[in-house]
Amino acid sequence: MAGSRHAPAGPRPRRWKHWLAWLGVVAVLLGVYAIALRWVTLQVESGVEASIHHAVGGQALETPER
Repeated sequence: MAGSRHAPAGPRPRRWKHWLAWLGVVAVLLGVYAIALRWVTLQVESGVEASIHHAVGGQALETPER
């Protein structure tokens, strides 16, 4: 009869490496997403400002300070 084997108390070191690798991948993807979202936001903002400026007829939207 074979002896009973007990499962190790914690995750194996190899699993920790896999978790850390996946955590790194997720962090990089979130960073890329945040940068891309900021870039798109700036592009849309500049497009909206240009269209408003064009609709006003090239006039300044704000009165100059005295």
